[in-house]
Amino acid sequence: KHQRNTTQEEKTVTRKVTITTPDNKSTVTNQTVTFTRNATVDEVTGNVTYGPWSENGKHEFATVDVPNVPGYTATGDAPSLTVTPESKDTNVTISYTANDQTTQVVFVDDDDNGKTVSYEDIHGKTGETQKLTDLPENYELANGQSDTITFSADTPKQVTVHLKHKVVTKQLKLNTSLSLLRLIKNRYNVSDAGQGNYLMWISNDEFNS
Repeated sequence: KHQRNTTQEEKTVTRKVTITTPDNKSTVTNQTVTFTRNATVDEVTGNVTYGPWSENGKHEFATVDVPNVPGYTATGDAPSLTVTPESKDTNVTISYTANDQTTQVVFVDDDDNGKTVSYEDIHGKTGETQKLTDLPENYELANGQSDTITFSADTPKQVTVHLKHKVVTKQLKLNTSLSLLRLIKNRYNVSDAGQGNYLMWISNDEFNS
């Protein structure tokens, strides 16, 4: 009779799931199964007879949980997966995208008992910092107020920004020579009484006229 030689055949299938959260931290889950079966070779004819695969030729990889990150949306998922010895290795890469956000800025006047001055809608994404661009004219930020909005998962739909009246200090430059001439002209008068070359005082009424 023909001599036969029996060996064990193996086939390994792997799924690698990589999840990277918005803080750039990655977790890797490797799921692996090895199917086995007997292979009997007829040494005379060279024919190979195969036995059944282990696990009846099917294996189910479990679902890999994708964390919920507030303010962000995962780019994919890793549901349960049935593989066979013919299945190829797979790599699943999951990351997160920032959600669109909008908040309304309410500008209030601290010098007028918190009266509402105007509004500005600020648009951005979670994690972004946006600058206020529509500050009311003749106002400036009150002490401790910021001119930016940083969006987070819990940014409120309305944000109050306190303002105060802008005070502008202007420097006036005087022409001292002209001022002196005007002072002499308006404050003093030359005597017409022939009493010498000196200036006489005039009244305040005359000065102010």
